[in-house]
Formats: sequence, structure tokens, C-alpha cells
Amino acid sequence: MPLKSITIEVSESRETGFVSDVLFELGALSVSISDLYQGTGAEDPIYSEQPQGTVSLSAARGQSLWRNARITALFPLCFDSEALLMTIGTEFGLEQTPTMRLYSEVFDDKSPAEWVARVQSSFQPICLGELTITFPWHPREAGVTNVVLDPGMTFGSGEHATTQLCARWVMENVGKGMEVLDFGTGSGVLAIVAAVMEDVRAVGVDLDADAVQVARANAERNGVADRVSLYENEDEPEGREYDLVVANIMAGPLKSLADRLVSRLKPGGMIGLSGVLVGQAEEMRAWYGERGIWIENAAVDCEWVLLVGRKMGKR
Repeated sequence: MPLKSITIEVSESRETGFVSDVLFELGALSVSISDLYQGTGAEDPIYSEQPQGTVSLSAARGQSLWRNARITALFPLCFDSEALLMTIGTEFGLEQTPTMRLYSEVFDDKSPAEWVARVQSSFQPICLGELTITFPWHPREAGVTNVVLDPGMTFGSGEHATTQLCARWVMENVGKGMEVLDFGTGSGVLAIVAAVMEDVRAVGVDLDADAVQVARANAERNGVADRVSLYENEDEPEGREYDLVVANIMAGPLKSLADRLVSRLKPGGMIGLSGVLVGQAEEMRAWYGERGIWIENAAVDCEWVLLVGRKMGKR
């Protein structure tokens, strides 16, 4: 059976077991926990009978767990994994969106071709007005701009409300000659949307090296690799300012990265912040207000908010 694997890393946490319990309650078929520093000098072998540093949840219940751990859960292919990633990341205050992979070591009674067909059928085109997000096996939609993504390897397939809120905002506000920063780019979808809508240059940044590789492949696929530059976090060029900054991450990182994101924005430039729950919006508005961002309006989809602000000062 094809499955989705979701990996969460927790650091200096006493809630490892609790996170795992929540994953089971949300529908995980299995959960495993391993030492985040397994195989390094910082490894903490708390289970002498398991030198590989991995333990099943059933073995871990009632025992102390690694404070720095990697939690991996398997879900059915049809599970709304992007909603899960955002919910888990937000509720537990993670500093990085959990990663997602497609997973199948066995095909059971299905041939590889049947497995691929099932995976493909689980992704449907996503219509956002004059733009449609499709996947490589779909025919292009006529009469609209198509963004073609290879899903399944990282966040940003367009299924989640925050991605759609941000994509619509980028479409409405990007203009010819602008420079755009997509921080926490994932699949690269928002940077690519900016580049295909107008003659702009976009930069995408992500902590996850795999996400950056996926985003580069997606930029090539959409014919905008010459206008979209992708970087791992530490490689982002310093000192650049942008007309638009969009960050679809989570409340915790949005707060810790606030000074950095604001410094990347030109005076008078606009910023879109998402991955924020309705109940977190006021705190986020005040936090960015202290840093010179005037929140002009907000858009809401279900429980998720996109905050739109402008950097005080003249262009």
C-alpha cells in the first residue's frame, strides 16, 4: 500500500512521546522515534539493547525519550498531509515545517505501474482563478496560466489553505520589474507563481536542502529557472531588498525571523505572512508592528490567516 511518511524533528523537548501520541490520534498507522543525533558524537544511547538508536512507540511508552528526536509517522496516501504538517508545526511551536515523503517498500498485490497510478490520482488540479496548479501527469488547463509541480517531496503542493492564500496574494500584487522573496519556499510554488505571472526576479529560501532541489527542478519545469534563484538558508545573499516578501511558514519561525524578513523588504514594500492561526493574528500584528510593518489587511481561510503589511517609509 502506498503511504506518506511525515518526519518531525524536535529539539530540547520533553514532549516527544506526546507528539507521537497525537500523531496516532490523527490517524498515523505507525510511529517511530530515533535519536536526532544518531551516528554522531552527540548521540545519546538510552536503550543499550538497541544500539541503532531507534525505538517503536510501544517500547517507548512510560520511559524517558531523547530530548532531541526524529519522529517518523506513516499515513495513508489519501491523508491530508499538508494540513497535518501545518497543524502539528503550529500546535507544538516547531521552528521548521515537518517534512513529507512518499513511501512504499512493497507493492503488495499492486504492480509498480499501478502504485504510480494510485499516487497520481490522489493529486487533483488546483484552480486559483487565472492560474491553475497542475502536476506533470495532468494535461495543461486551457485559458489560464499553468504552474506544474512535482508533489510529494516537500510542502507546497497548493492543497493547503495557507499556500492558496499566499498564491492569490502574490498574483494580485506582483508587478513587472519587481523583485520577490519567498522565504520557506518548499516546492518553490510561490516564487514560481510570481515569475510566471509577471516579468520579475524571485528568490526562494528554505532550510531543507531537499526542498531546494525540488524547487529548482520545479523552476526548470515551468521555464523560469533563469528568473528564480533558490538557496538553502545559510546561502541566501545578504543585503538584498525586495518589493514583495512572502513567508508561508508558521507562527514560531515568523516571530524569530521577523527582523530578518523586515530587513529584506524595501521601504514601502509589501509583506505577506501566513501559517498563522486566527487566534495568533493579533499577536503577530503587534510583533511586526514593533518592527516597522503596518498590517493593512488580512485574509482568512478556515482557521488560517494571511496577514498583509507594508514597511513604513517611502520607496
